[in-house]
Amino acid sequence: MLLVLVFASEEDRGAFDYLYTHYKGLMLQKANGILHDPMLAEDAVSEAFIRIYRNMGKLDDPASNRSLAFVMTIVRNTALTMLQKQTRQPVPMEEEEDRADDFNLEQHVLSALSEQEIYA
Repeated sequence: MLLVLVFASEEDRGAFDYLYTHYKGLMLQKANGILHDPMLAEDAVSEAFIRIYRNMGKLDDPASNRSLAFVMTIVRNTALTMLQKQTRQPVPMEEEEDRADDFNLEQHVLSALSEQEIYA
């Protein structure tokens, strides 16, 4: 997939380049620490940079601690979202059928009748 980023100004482009060259390694470490998979970590960092691009107007000075915190928050949230999607797995049909087989209608009716007799 090819992604072309168009910046409003050379200043925005320079700020984005600064963020990429200075923080990419830290972002990879953070994402890999959450995902424990280098390939997924790279995907998370790529997605984070797309989000950073969309929010370039919120950054004043790319070298500031505030910008670093902003970048790290975005990559953390992106990695956590990916982890959540990765761990969300549907229950296979066989397990659902096994649960249905565990239900014994006859036993359920007999115990309901027994309870009614006790109350009577």
